[in-house]
Amino acid sequence: MSWLKSEDVLNEIIFNIQHKDLIKAKLVMEHVDHIDNATQKRIMYELAMADPDFSIPLIAHVIQKNKSYVNRYPELKDALFQNILQKPSVLLELLNKETLDIYIDMVGELQLADAIPVLLEKLEKDDDLPQKMKIIENLGNIGDPKPIHKIANYLYHESRRMVFITIEALAKIETPESMQILANRMGKEEDVDLILLEKFSEVQDFISLRKLNEAMKSYSPILRNFAKNKMDKIGKKMVPVLMENLYLQDPNTLVHTLNIIGDLGDESAVSPIRKIITSNNDPNVRFAAYEAIGKLPGKKGNFVLANGLIDMDDNVRVAAAKAVDTKYDNLLAAGIRNLLDNEDKDASQIIKVIIDAQADQVFLDLIDKHPFFTKGAMDYLQDKVHLDIKNHFYKLLMDHHYIDHSKKLMEKPEAQPEVPNLLVCAVDDSKLILKIYKSVLYEMGYDSMLFENPSEALAWLRQLKPAILCTDLNMPQMTGIELTKELRKTYSKSDLPIVMVTTQDDNPDMLAAKEAGVNEFVQKPFNAEKLSIIFRKYINQ
Repeated sequence: MSWLKSEDVLNEIIFNIQHKDLIKAKLVMEHVDHIDNATQKRIMYELAMADPDFSIPLIAHVIQKNKSYVNRYPELKDALFQNILQKPSVLLELLNKETLDIYIDMVGELQLADAIPVLLEKLEKDDDLPQKMKIIENLGNIGDPKPIHKIANYLYHESRRMVFITIEALAKIETPESMQILANRMGKEEDVDLILLEKFSEVQDFISLRKLNEAMKSYSPILRNFAKNKMDKIGKKMVPVLMENLYLQDPNTLVHTLNIIGDLGDESAVSPIRKIITSNNDPNVRFAAYEAIGKLPGKKGNFVLANGLIDMDDNVRVAAAKAVDTKYDNLLAAGIRNLLDNEDKDASQIIKVIIDAQADQVFLDLIDKHPFFTKGAMDYLQDKVHLDIKNHFYKLLMDHHYIDHSKKLMEKPEAQPEVPNLLVCAVDDSKLILKIYKSVLYEMGYDSMLFENPSEALAWLRQLKPAILCTDLNMPQMTGIELTKELRKTYSKSDLPIVMVTTQDDNPDMLAAKEAGVNEFVQKPFNAEKLSIIFRKYINQ
């Protein structure tokens, strides 16, 4: 439009402003992007300085017709805001006359509570679904609690998009009443529940924290993991709610709670966790308790940890040994020496578990200072451990100048089997459980490929196929069920047997896992005997 002169456009706009000729001004503004930048800015200035009765409908019309103008000419929106703030009644009058998106957005952005009656009337009368969504969205942006119940009517709308916008609006209003309404919506559909949990994790009021805690007890592993991840991110604000769980009897809830509390590292949980260690009969709970207490700060009452080294369960002993190593002090050292002095079966078991857990502080404190431990440890390291563990302690001994012991470890070269060992893959988000897998699978005569991150495991498994896969159910990045579903796109149940090794004993979990393609289940804690029974069904040796 070379015929269009910038000066003529500017003069015409000024003339229209002076004579309040809205129709002509709208036509002229359609040519703004064909004139030079300096003149554009002058026009924006003139609009900002114009009477709000004239400038508000003009600018709104321009933006509504060409939404790209907001990005291209930010001064345009600034001028609109400036004029609305100068005279908000104009916007309300315009909103009464016509329902332009730009008017609805403006009352939301400027949080004009006076617009609520107009918006509610339009919400009730307007049959246009996108327009209803726009109104609810901006009622939420206004943040006034008066329309809560009108908004809540759309929580069960047939349109999923409408439901999600309604949830967002109620969460933005963020009153106890609006959050309770959202809490009451939980438990109907999983996809909606995930959105609700996301909002609860953002709001973090008392109701929200309790709903996240409840979701951790859900039958759905997806909801459980989602809630646990959110609670981990919220941090110590979750601790008072989680602490109440420690006095419950449900083992699954206790295990999940202990996992989170350990990650959060709040010392106030030490006392109830110690009581769980000394009183709970479930080995999975005791394992989680030892794992948690090893992560918590403070050393008060840590003498109870030494007894975990002679727990009746193999896995619990490993967790206790790792906790002892992180809390190691003179009192614990004395307790362990007393147990070793008996030189009995329990004492031999303590030596094994200190090495399996790679409890380095304890090992270094006892090597060459306690004869029974020294002999037992060196015998076990030479003949009965995975090469990775042997190499770990070889380096530890070398680094601390135990030259004779380190040489002795390498005197007997690792025997190479005539036939390579079968490979078993294991996936678990607990590093401690992976250490147990390494020792147990070695004891069973298998090589192992271990993953803490299921996504990394999935990438590896798509390229290489082990003899069998063991996977946990509850993992933060991807559940065992989700991992199985992905792998079944590549491998059938006969191609790659999948064993789910989990603390969960819920029928819904088992059913979902079977539907996903899991072959077998093993309850934690596991040992060589438990795994061997299952492996023999699927591996010909």
